[in-house]
Amino acid sequence: MGLGSPDELTFEHIYHRPEFGPACTYREFHPLVEPGDFLSGTVPSAYSADWEKAHAERF
Repeated sequence: MGLGSPDELTFEHIYHRPEFGPACTYREFHPLVEPGDFLSGTVPSAYSADWEKAHAERF
C-alpha cells in the first residue's frame, strides 16, 4: 500500500467485498458528507432516494 503507518489508512484504502457484486472502497460505499450537506440540499447520490422519502413528521 505504501503507507508508513496504520494511522494513514483512510476509507479509500479499505475495501468491502460483499458476497454478491463487485468490491468497492468504503468511501464508495459510504460517500463523504460534510456537516450541513443535507440541510443545504447537497446530498450524495447514494443517499438521495432515501433522503427524498424521509419526513420529520413520521418515523
